[in-house]
Amino acid sequence: MDNIQYKQKEGNFIQAPVFDGKTIDKMPELVAQGYTPISVAGIMEQRINAWQSGDQELAKKWSSNFFDSADGIIYHPDGRIKVVPESQTLREINSNTPLKWYGSLPLQEGTFDSITEGVEFSKTEVEKFANKYLKQNEARENPIWLALAQDDKELLKEYVGQVYSKLNDPELMKVCVSEKSPKFECERLWCLGSLGNDSNVFGNNYGGLVGINGRLVGVAPKVQDFAEVTPVATKINLEALVGDFKTLSEEGFLTQKTQELYLSLQKGKYNL
Repeated sequence: MDNIQYKQKEGNFIQAPVFDGKTIDKMPELVAQGYTPISVAGIMEQRINAWQSGDQELAKKWSSNFFDSADGIIYHPDGRIKVVPESQTLREINSNTPLKWYGSLPLQEGTFDSITEGVEFSKTEVEKFANKYLKQNEARENPIWLALAQDDKELLKEYVGQVYSKLNDPELMKVCVSEKSPKFECERLWCLGSLGNDSNVFGNNYGGLVGINGRLVGVAPKVQDFAEVTPVATKINLEALVGDFKTLSEEGFLTQKTQELYLSLQKGKYNL
């Protein structure tokens, strides 16, 4: 798969590139091209958008394929896990990154507790909420799914409703986590399965970073502080424009109407 239609927040569809292959090879390629890897919440949103679009081919493409994310699952030797949406450490991996424990990124001791992002789950909570198929109401209320939805309850509710109505099965959407803890702290990614795979989400060995069947979608990074950047750029461009008008006016190259426009710009008529 080379690309897939992706609906932006503004409502228009663009072609988002798909990076198939080993995550350790494709993640640096994705980042180098200026993209951000899609999150589990993003995959859920795109599936909903595709289903609502009426485009059957697009809906099939999003529904019939699994997608990896850059959301991390960090394992601790004592059985705890941490869900880290849009993990920065996963974005920094490359083909030279050493991996252990079925394709996991080894972390320094103490990293688990030092990372403040994400949601932590105890061993007891993992045993309660993971590795079993869920009824629809259980999926809506599952705290691990909610963490993957980035605490967006409405998104999770809509996604769960769509999945269960389409598959007509009372038990789906299993959260798959390795039942045996590693001997060291480490991180994998979360992979959201296709509808044919019950829309299970995988943080177990299927979330390893070295599998040849990895699949990442690259989306445009969020534009931050746009309101602060735009006025500065506009001011600089306007000053250059007025300067050019002034030169042309002094050298007698402007018509009467253009001279009037120049004066209007000087007086701030257009509020640029």
